Amino acid sequence: MIDCENEVYTRIATALRAAHPGIDVSGVLENVPAAFPHVTVEMTDNKEIRSADGHEREEVTFTVNIFSIAPTGKKTEAKKIAQTVDEAFRKINGRRLMLSRTPNEDDPTIYRITVQFQFVTDGVNFYRS
Repeated sequence: MIDCENEVYTRIATALRAAHPGIDVSGVLENVPAAFPHVTVEMTDNKEIRSADGHEREEVTFTVNIFSIAPTGKKTEAKKIAQTVDEAFRKINGRRLMLSRTPNEDDPTIYRITVQFQFVTDGVNFYRS
């Protein structure tokens, strides 16, 4: 198994912290985070694929959850963060599979967006899937 989760997490977290000072970023999903705005970045799927050139590659999926409780503009804040996430994943050839509003059942005052990205990796490089 090719485990690129730490590398991808670091790249996305670095981009988020540069664009949104004070943002809380984690690699573990919490439905009610302790700090806001909060983003989780997790590898949620990993499939071995056989390439024509015989090299080992895997198709990986990352799920990102964005949480905001801004007193005014929590939807706007979450969408700006989602844009940063999208740009960061595009730099590593990530293809967005979905972006949707996710009801946060544990605390409905929290605005939440879920985004999924997919790409192929050989452990060193990232390729568009």
